[in-house]
Amino acid sequence: MEPTAPPRPVSPAMRDALRERVDVRGRMRFDAFVETVLYHPELGYYRHRSPRVGRGADTDFYTSESLGPVFGRLIAEAAEALLPPALPLKKTIFLEIGAEAGRHVLDGVDHRFSGTMTVAVGTPLEIPKRAVVFSNELFDAQPFRRFVRTDSGWRERGVVLMEGGVAECLLTPGGPTPDGLPDEAPAGYCVDLPTGAVALAESIAARPWSGLFLAIDYGKTRRALFTEHPEGTARAYHRHRQESDLLARAGQQDLTCHICWDDLEDALRAHRFDHLRLERQEAFLMRHAHAAVQAILSGDTGGVGAARRKVMELIHPQYFGARFQVLSALRTPPDTLRKTVDPAHPAACA
Repeated sequence: MEPTAPPRPVSPAMRDALRERVDVRGRMRFDAFVETVLYHPELGYYRHRSPRVGRGADTDFYTSESLGPVFGRLIAEAAEALLPPALPLKKTIFLEIGAEAGRHVLDGVDHRFSGTMTVAVGTPLEIPKRAVVFSNELFDAQPFRRFVRTDSGWRERGVVLMEGGVAECLLTPGGPTPDGLPDEAPAGYCVDLPTGAVALAESIAARPWSGLFLAIDYGKTRRALFTEHPEGTARAYHRHRQESDLLARAGQQDLTCHICWDDLEDALRAHRFDHLRLERQEAFLMRHAHAAVQAILSGDTGGVGAARRKVMELIHPQYFGARFQVLSALRTPPDTLRKTVDPAHPAACA
């Protein structure tokens, strides 16, 4: 149970915040550490005002939304195409969860929705009765747990608060091992479980709303997570560099973990979502926003060259096209379902 590496320094304020999460031995689960360093109200990476997203030297990463209204135009057309007649656009709010403060993916975009809303980090999750619930690289930034295979079986990795800072450690065995961890994995194999992403999906799906769930992120199937990534998938991002030191610069760097698409799909199905579809971003945009893609690629008006380059970045496999996947799902209003039942059908009297 000794630390597996020398401690990484933390600020006095962050030390105090982490101290509130540790047990009597100064240890905490890894998801508690991630939740603190990313989402602490004053110290968390996603709560301070410093720039995070963009191409500048003082940012840490950029996303599809960094490409501006071109991305929003394609997302709006795709969402409009996916919504069925039972969910008319003029009665549907386009809600973006996890957007940067003061931004919305549809800023500067002509659309046919009744309006737009944003749920920023740290604000209550409120979803209109009829909505498109959209997120872009939100689920990968949720807390996760870490497990490593040892000679005696699977052990959970945690974080210990020490005099010199924080270090990774093995937690005392206790409680059942999460289902699915492979017994045949060799010693040293690491699995990062995106438990926070599942909890967020459950929270969204459990609320009483109807419409389109649309999440763009990067993830793997459960089998791939358990068998194809021996070092786990958790990574840190700082100044556009991917790093493996998850404890460095606590509160000043981004931490991410591949989500498990199977788990998100299970959470949605459990709450009556159907028409689930997982697609690579390039396929999603080409299939559901084809008209907008073609209009931009073939346009001859001023500024088209820049727009064309942005579209190619969004759909090209070497850029965003294959790196990200899109999970979509629908839930139609219960009253609509009742209207479609044939009263003469035996099931209507069950």
